[in-house]
Amino acid sequence: MRNALSSLALAFLVAGTPALAAEPEQKAAQGEKDRPAAQDEASEPKKICRQVALQTGSRQRERVCMTKGQWREFNRGD
Repeated sequence: MRNALSSLALAFLVAGTPALAAEPEQKAAQGEKDRPAAQDEASEPKKICRQVALQTGSRQRERVCMTKGQWREFNRGD
């Protein structure tokens, strides 16, 4: 009985090995698809997020994300 269980466990282990080996290849293929999108994001200006208290009569602060130039204009009051 013990021998049969060992054989069965070994069979499942061997049968599952090809499925595990295919996963990194699939992830690598997905990573290649994502690379052009990452390059497009790098060409865009970086956004900076800050907590800002807006003039709403509330003490709650709101998260606002803008580029460096937009923050400069915001701080000038333009």
